[in-house]
Amino acid sequence: MALKQQLKTQVRNAIRRRGWDLVRGPNLIDFLRSRRADLVFDVGANDGGYATQIRRWGYGGQILSLEPTSEAFEKAQAAARHDARWDVRKLAAGARPGRAEINVSRNTKFNSFRGPSAMAAEFDRNMEIVSVEAVDVATMDELFAGLPAERPFLKIDTQGFEREVLDGAPNLLQRCVGVQLELPIEHIYEGVWSFETGLAYMRERGFAVAQMTPVTAITRDPACVLEFDCVFRRVG
Repeated sequence: MALKQQLKTQVRNAIRRRGWDLVRGPNLIDFLRSRRADLVFDVGANDGGYATQIRRWGYGGQILSLEPTSEAFEKAQAAARHDARWDVRKLAAGARPGRAEINVSRNTKFNSFRGPSAMAAEFDRNMEIVSVEAVDVATMDELFAGLPAERPFLKIDTQGFEREVLDGAPNLLQRCVGVQLELPIEHIYEGVWSFETGLAYMRERGFAVAQMTPVTAITRDPACVLEFDCVFRRVG
């Protein structure tokens, strides 16, 4: 037993020296299962990577992905082609319905209604805007109305536009078993709320942090986190 523990310690130390760690704790699929989520809203789907990932992890319920930009939408649509329980729509979510212009970046994962901050070029040159695309915008409450889901889960990855998505979802939030979104410590987009403001916003709507995961590091200070991926649980 002592030898087994010694080997575990040696492996963990070797991994930590390379900037990684092995930790068994609650994760996203644990949360979705514990809350018996029957619909995941995947807002800011990009190429469908998030939905593909939760499928691989074992989530078998309905997924509704929203991706407004043409190139990324086509990739997400292709990824969902053989999945009858995964619907992909060419839409953005916001505080009110209409049309808006979105910045398309060299790497589409950085597409945003927000402009890049002064820190953006330092963080990743692929944030450079290469075009602007006019897209349709709906509110999450509009999309949720009439859907049969009883235990929806809302994931938002909209590169600094999270608050506007939430502002268009007051009715949905009352039904959600959980919400997932990234909260920044440093800002790579202009006009983005702070980490503390995001926490307060969710607290006022009856949610508390259930899980937090570092997303990426600050370029000039790689020992520190740029933003956290947060899963919120409904209190009570």
